[in-house]
Parts: sequence; structure tokens; C-alpha cells
Amino acid sequence: MDTTSEVMYMIDDESGLPREALAEELRALRRALRDSRERLYRGALESTRRICALTSELTRLEQLNAAYRKRLESMASDEPLIDMARRLVQSREENEMLRKELRRVGVVEKALRDAHAECSRMACERDGLALEVAVLQQNMSAS
Repeated sequence: MDTTSEVMYMIDDESGLPREALAEELRALRRALRDSRERLYRGALESTRRICALTSELTRLEQLNAAYRKRLESMASDEPLIDMARRLVQSREENEMLRKELRRVGVVEKALRDAHAECSRMACERDGLALEVAVLQQNMSAS
């Protein structure tokens, strides 16, 4: 085999890139996909923790709100009633802040789902590229 034939054997027919470059690119894509999946997993885990914490806090505040409402109804004098009303307003404000935070978590979850979909798309693309490389290698070995 002469030098020209050796060089042609190492170069992919369709892309004109060396096989080593294609293999390295495939390895880089796999590393990037793995890194992306790890980041998504960590993000999902953190989001889940925050959702659990916010849900617990929301439940606690709703129970507190219900207890305040019950105490308000049972009190006869105006002064405790005013104090309780003030605390109820404060609880409602805190509750509303938590609801806003919960909605924001929903946005983060949507972003996470979108990122997961992109990760799946990249995995399919990677698999397609791997198949193309395998077909090209088979064609090269058959020639």
C-alpha cells in the first residue's frame, strides 16, 4: 500500500475528516451529553428539594391561617380581634409570597423538562451520528 492509499484509508470518504477526528468528536459529544445529564439531574434534585420545602411551608402557613381564622371567630373583644386580623394579613402576605415562589418553581420545572427534551434530542442525534460512523466504517472496510 502506497502513502496515498494509506492516507485515503484514514480519511472518511463523505466528510473528508480523519477517522480519529470523527471518533474524538463522538467522544466529546458523549462527554458533553453525560455532563449535561449530570447537570440536569442535580438541577432536578435541587428543584425537587425546593418544591418539597415550599410545599411544606405552604401547608404550614395554610394550617396557621386556618387556626388564626378560628381564633378570630371565637374572640369577642375588638383589641385581640384587631391583633389577630393584623397577623392574618401578614400570614396572607407570606402565603402569597410562597405561592409566587411556587409558581417560579413551576417555571424552573418547565425549563428542566425542556432541557431534558433537548438532552433526549441530543442523544438521538448522537446515536444517529454513531450509526453513520459505523456505516462509514463498514463501507470503508468493505472497499
